[in-house]
Amino acid sequence: MGVLNEKPGTNWVERLPAGMRAAWNRSIIYRCAIHLHQERGMAVGHSIASAVNWCKYIARTGDVKQWPGPQTVRPSSVAECVAAVALWESMKSYARSHKG
Repeated sequence: MGVLNEKPGTNWVERLPAGMRAAWNRSIIYRCAIHLHQERGMAVGHSIASAVNWCKYIARTGDVKQWPGPQTVRPSSVAECVAAVALWESMKSYARSHKG
């Protein structure tokens, strides 16, 4: 996971194919997790879980949780979240099917 990984070779993301890892490193979930980890001081696992939850919420509702009242998220940003959630789910299913 690059920036988010303290010990190389210790997590399931590093065992993914190179193309899937590269897509993960470009995803909005990864960028959000880095922000939460580096700037807010969250633990790595907590920052990734929070970023995935945040992205799923935007993909599902088109709204953000941070401000009161309904917000309008640009359709391109919603589409980016939908793609990132799809990538996350495919990464999880690949890792589960290739345990070993």
